[in-house]
Amino acid sequence: MSEMITITIEDGKTVQKILHDTDRSLLETFIKSGMGTGSFCKGLSLCGRCRIRFLKGAPLPNVEERNYFEASALREGYRLACRAKPKRDCTVKLCFEKEPDMQIISGKEGGILGTAEGNAETDAKRHPRTFAAADIGTTTVVMQLADVLTGEVLSTVKFMNPQRCYGLDVLSRIQAAADYGEDMRRRITEALIQGIEKLQKTGNGTEGPVLDPFTQPELLCITGNTAMLHILMGYDTTGLGKSPFIPVSLQEELTLLGGIRTLVMPSLSAFVGADVAAGILETGMQKTEKSSLLIDLGTNGEMVLGNRERLFACAAAAGPAFEGGAAQGIYGADILAAIACLLDAGKIEESGYMEKTQSCEYREKRVEITLEKIREIQLAKAAIRAGIELLMKKSGLTSYEKISRVYLAGGFGFFLPEYAAVRTGLLPKELLEKTIVIGNSALAGALGYGRDFLWNGPEEFSNRPEKDRRTLLNTDRIESFNLAEEEGFEEIYLRYINFPQWEE
Repeated sequence: MSEMITITIEDGKTVQKILHDTDRSLLETFIKSGMGTGSFCKGLSLCGRCRIRFLKGAPLPNVEERNYFEASALREGYRLACRAKPKRDCTVKLCFEKEPDMQIISGKEGGILGTAEGNAETDAKRHPRTFAAADIGTTTVVMQLADVLTGEVLSTVKFMNPQRCYGLDVLSRIQAAADYGEDMRRRITEALIQGIEKLQKTGNGTEGPVLDPFTQPELLCITGNTAMLHILMGYDTTGLGKSPFIPVSLQEELTLLGGIRTLVMPSLSAFVGADVAAGILETGMQKTEKSSLLIDLGTNGEMVLGNRERLFACAAAAGPAFEGGAAQGIYGADILAAIACLLDAGKIEESGYMEKTQSCEYREKRVEITLEKIREIQLAKAAIRAGIELLMKKSGLTSYEKISRVYLAGGFGFFLPEYAAVRTGLLPKELLEKTIVIGNSALAGALGYGRDFLWNGPEEFSNRPEKDRRTLLNTDRIESFNLAEEEGFEEIYLRYINFPQWEE
C-alpha cells in the first residue's frame, strides 16, 4: 500500500520539499512537480541522464543502477531517478546531465530563405509593428520576431523542447500525452510565452527591449509536426499512434496564447505535419511546372515530391541518426560526413562492417564512428531512399532526371555536404548536382504564412489575393501516405541498407 513521504531537494543554496508517492519512481514525481529531469528515454534506464545523489535515506540500488554506477558511487548515494523508489523521507541532490548546446539554423544565408537579422537597438524606432513565428520540433523550438511591413527578421531565440523528459521521439510523446498531456501542454505554452519575451530583448545580452515591452507582437504563427501541434492544442493524441492514424484535426486554428492572437498552421496528415506544409510554401514547389523534392531531416524524415499539378508526401522514422545536439557537439551531419570520409578511405565496407572504431576530422572536430553509429545511419538512410522511390512511383516519375531540384531542409541539411549525402546513399548520385541546402524552411514558411495573414486579415480564403500563401496551400492537391504500409517498402528498404558502390 502506497504512502506519501517528503523529498527534500538540495540544489546549491536552495532547498525544496515535495511530496512523493512511494509506489512511483522519483522521476515520475519530478515530472509531475514540473521539474526538469534531463531524461531522454522516458524512464527506461537507457540514457542515464536522470542521476541523483541521496544525501540521506538512500534506498538500496536495483540491477539497472548497479550496472550503471561503480560500487563506490553507489556507496556515495548515487542513483537513477527513473529507478529510485524511496520508502521513507529522504534528502537528494540533483545531478542531471546538462543539456548540450545546440546550433540551430533558422535560415541559410544566400539561399532561398533570404531572411536577415537586423540590429535590434537601431531597428526599434523603425519597426513599430511586429509579429512572431515558432517552429515546434520534437527536439528543438526556434522562434523569430519580424517586421510586419518588410518581413525582416529582428531577433531569434532557440531552445530545447521542454517535453523531452517524456521521450526523444514522436511516438514516445504521443504515448506520454495519454497520461501527462496537460503537463506537456503547459510546458510548451510557457516556453513559447517566455520565447516571446526573449525575442523582444536585444541580441547583445543586455536587458534593453527591442520594442516597448508592453507592445506585444500582433500575431504568433506556429508550425510543427502533427503530434506537437496536437499536444499544444490539447487534442487527444491516441489516434496518431496507431493504425489507421486518425488525427483530431488537421485544420488551421486561430486561438490565443499568453494574450497574443495565435495562428496554428494546418497539417497534411497524422505523420506529415504543418512544418512540411510550411516548407512546401517556402520552396514554392507547389507553383512549379517541373517536379522538385523536399527532404526535411530530423527525428523524422519527411519528404514531398511533385509540382503544381500534384504533390505526394510521406515520412520515415529516422530515429537518433539525424538527431542534432549529441554529446560533445557532434551532430548527425557530422557523423554522416565522417562516414563518407571513411568510406572513401576504405575503412568502412559497403556492408557497413568496420574492423574497429575509427575517427575523422570534420568541421574542426574529431568525429568518432562506431559500428552502432554506422548501423543507425544505414537504417535511417535506407528508409529515406525507400521513401524517395515510392514517392517517384506515386508521382509517375520513371527516372531521377525528371526531378529538377532537391531541397535539403533543417539544421541537419545545413551542415551536410551534398557529396556526403550521395556518398553514403542517403540520396542517389544522379541528384548530386540538383541538391541545395536551405536551412529551416519550416520557420521561414511560418513567417511568410503569418505575415500574409496580417496583410490580408482573417477573411475567408475566397476573398484573399493570389499572393497569399494560405490560398496557395491547397491541401486537396497534396496526398500523404503511410510509407511503411506501402507495397514493396520492405524490399526497397532492405536494398538500400548497404552503402553504394562508388566510382568517381
